[in-house]
Order: sequence, then C-alpha cells, then structure tokens
Amino acid sequence: MMSGSEKLAFYSLVKTRPKGAERYLISFMKRDGLAHRKGESPRKLAADSTIKPLLGYDSNLNNGLPGSEFAIGDLNFIVDEESVAKKGITLGIAASGYSLYSLAPKQTVTFKIAASYEYAPEHDLDKTGINASTCLQSHVARWTWINSCGGYRYLKKTSETEEKYASIRGTQMFSSVLGHHEASIAFERGFREDYTKSRASFSLLSAVKGVGAVHTGIRWGEHIEQRHTTLSGANITLTRPVFGKTTSISFDYNRAGGGTHFGQPRTDHTYTLMVRRPINEHIIASVGYQFNDSNIDLYEENQILLGLDLKAWRF
Repeated sequence: MMSGSEKLAFYSLVKTRPKGAERYLISFMKRDGLAHRKGESPRKLAADSTIKPLLGYDSNLNNGLPGSEFAIGDLNFIVDEESVAKKGITLGIAASGYSLYSLAPKQTVTFKIAASYEYAPEHDLDKTGINASTCLQSHVARWTWINSCGGYRYLKKTSETEEKYASIRGTQMFSSVLGHHEASIAFERGFREDYTKSRASFSLLSAVKGVGAVHTGIRWGEHIEQRHTTLSGANITLTRPVFGKTTSISFDYNRAGGGTHFGQPRTDHTYTLMVRRPINEHIIASVGYQFNDSNIDLYEENQILLGLDLKAWRF
C-alpha cells in the first residue's frame, strides 16, 4: 500500500489474499472498468477536488545565473546583480481536481488539472504553475495495462514556459522470489514553441517483504542542439516504516546538455539525496542535499533542500 500504486496493491492482494482484502479488491475492479458491462453507457466512477497552502523554498526564483562572476580565457566577467539567481522562501496556494469515467469494459478515462501560485516576499517575485492531462487506460490482459495521455504544462517565473505533450505507457505486473513488481516503459513527445523533444523511461516498482517499497528508474531525453535539456538520468527510492512512520529515502542522478556558454558546450551532472517523512498527520517534511557538477564553473552549485507538504482540504 505504501508504494502509492493501486495496481501493485491490487496485484499483491490477489496473490496473497489476506483477510479484509475483498472490499479493496472490489473497489479497484470498479475503478479499473472491470465492472463495466458490454453495451453499458459511460459512467462516472470517482471525482475529487483539493486545495492546500504551500510553504516552500526556491533556489532560483528569477531563472538567474547561479554565480556572480565567471571567466572566459583570460577575461573575467561580473554578472549583473539582477541576473544572479535569487533564493528565498515562498508562500502560496495549490488546487487540483480529477474525474474518472468508465467508458467500456476495461476502458477508463481520467481528467486531471492542477494549478499553483507562490510568492516570495523577500524579493517581490512570484511563480505560477499549471498542469492538465487526459489519459485513456486500457486493461489489455490479465496483468497488463496501456495508458495513452495528452497534456499541457505551464510555468511562469520571470519568463514563461509552456509545453504540450503526448505519451504512451505500458505496465506489466509480475512476481519473483523477492516479491511483487510493477514494470513500466513509457515514451513521450513534448511540443514547445522553440523545439520538440522525445523522452523515454523505464521504471520498476517492487514490494519486497521485510524491506519495503523499492522504486528504481532510468530515463533518456533527446539531444536538442543549442538547448540545455535532460539527456539521461536514474533514480532509486526506498519507502518503509521507520519508528512507526512511513519514510522515503531517494537518490537521483540527472545529466543535462545540448546548450552552450559563450560558445563552449555545457554539460551538467546533478546528484540529489532526499529524505521524506511525516511530522504529524497534517505535515510531511522533506530535507535533502543537491550538488551540480558542471564543466562550466559558473554553474557549479550545491544546496540544501527543504520542503513542507501540508495536508490538503477535499471538497
């Protein structure tokens, strides 16, 4: 259950059949479209709306440069103060909503939208984010699903970034001597005004007895000339009870490139270590460390990461 995946929980319950599992199994089967009869009209299965306050920290509120000076050959340059990355605490609000419909036997569609606004009083800067998607899920075999999605992403700081995308994901459940597993492979094509980009990823989510929920993943991104974007990456996360509270420890690696700095190709290797744990039933805290190793000294950076996830109100 702590894996966060309904499919993995459903698969594990079917395989182990613990007491009290029947109610959950019936609920999942309905949400998966397994209870939809042939010829029956589409029907609404679930809907939810949330709103919650935000308290965060942003290390680059203005999309600025991480350093205040840099050198090119024998020449030293001083970065304009307004162009240096500004860091600070942000206060804001986030809202989200989703609706789930059963279209036909084993066919469901989900509509999701989320929006957020954050303000940094120290620098009088703000940022806005919007994410929206529509996904068709097809249960194509006993333990195999295919998800086809279309979506939209928008982020505004000092400048605006928006992207439309289309994706397809295949998911397969299976068992091994270690436990129960959910393997997924996904392909995505993003469309921006200045470029289009293909991405691919593979992930394995495992419920390992005596260990916890283990998520591992690798990702690949198309190289875009003259644009600094993600080229590859990997991550691993362990989630398990620690002193009675569900705790997650994660490590992430990201390689980015394609852009240049005054004509010199730039490549960044970013390493992030995070710990996430609830303080109480209303607040989940996260703390971590991030280091960016770049071939351009200006972009060398290390920082402490802090965050508080506050409980949302549902209506």
